[in-house]
Amino acid sequence: MPSGEERSEGLRLLEEAQWAAARDVFQASLEEEETPDAHDGIGLALYFLGEIDEGIAARERAFEAYAQADRCDEAARVGVWVSHQYLLSGRTSAARGWLARVDRAVADPDCEGQGWIAIERARHAESFEERAEHTRRAMAIARRACSARSSRLSACRARSIATQPWPSHFAPVTARSARASQPRAADARPESRYWCDTHTPTRAASSQRSART
Repeated sequence: MPSGEERSEGLRLLEEAQWAAARDVFQASLEEEETPDAHDGIGLALYFLGEIDEGIAARERAFEAYAQADRCDEAARVGVWVSHQYLLSGRTSAARGWLARVDRAVADPDCEGQGWIAIERARHAESFEERAEHTRRAMAIARRACSARSSRLSACRARSIATQPWPSHFAPVTARSARASQPRAADARPESRYWCDTHTPTRAASSQRSART
């Protein structure tokens, strides 16, 4: 199966919460050629299979590859996700270190991925004023992207997410609810479809990681 078809198939399987099948597709793709999309996909599949550390490590590799390829939006999205996993597991220093790393890698002020960074900085904010400042920045980036009729769903998602309370009101995402909230496979930017990138991970997965560390 050509790599593009493998990627599409893997994304479809992720959307349908067929984690093991998605893992196998992305693994086959990686054996043919290492790409950031394949690392990204297998990372999500492993994560939802309960292989938390392995999933995070795969998405760390995806972040590096996206950054090297100058795909700043994807790099920011995945890097912020990694940072948030460390925050959820109580490793605040690692979370802040990763967020700073993402900030350095996504230096272009025009990159929509800056919105993801602003959202995560709002989660770390210690005061209401600081939280509001980061939230306003995320919303401004989202408005700019949406007004330009960007096809990047991540930016428009960021706008809606930024208006929600931080960080204690996250609802747990089950495989079924994550699947139900995701756009369909025909979306122009399928890598942006995972609502779990901001409302992830499930509390069960977070608890499993905490128990293992």
